[in-house]
Amino acid sequence: TALLAAVALLAAPLAFAQVPQKATITATGSAPQICTLGAPQVNIGAAQKVQSVSGSTVMLSDLSDDNNFSTKATDFNVTFAAMCNFNHKVTVSSDYNGLWLVGGVGSHPGFADGVPYDASFSWGGQSAVLTATAASESEVDAPLAINQPAAGNIVIHFQVDQGATNAGNGVPLVAGTYQDILFVTLGAQ
Repeated sequence: TALLAAVALLAAPLAFAQVPQKATITATGSAPQICTLGAPQVNIGAAQKVQSVSGSTVMLSDLSDDNNFSTKATDFNVTFAAMCNFNHKVTVSSDYNGLWLVGGVGSHPGFADGVPYDASFSWGGQSAVLTATAASESEVDAPLAINQPAAGNIVIHFQVDQGATNAGNGVPLVAGTYQDILFVTLGAQ
């Protein structure tokens, strides 16, 4: 019987070893909210009024028409490689609400010193338009909420209409350099 008891004691641990034992380990991590915006790439395409592109500066040649000295129509695209891994927004802003005569002072009866334009843009399957009216020199923004992560290209189509000025359609422009600064901001809503 002692031998039988010893066998029984030896068998008991073996029976318990057959039952699987389970421990839980939880692994966690996080991905930070990140947006990236590449350098602007200007595509003048068939635009005949773009004289040169230097970095992020686009120089329009002959902004005014040779016949009536009002604005010539022109357009071009600017593309930014971008990525945002959370719900976000993209905002296109004009610093001056149009192309304005640099160093212009006072009014010039019968002449214009501002050029309105549209900057339409698309991103994350949506689009919006920044309308720079050249009604006054002030910042204007066009925000676009994107309710999903997105990656690809933000494309901005810049367009000046024939004869468009802040003094009326077809009004001649005062001679000089015209400028505006566009900003593209990608980030939290």
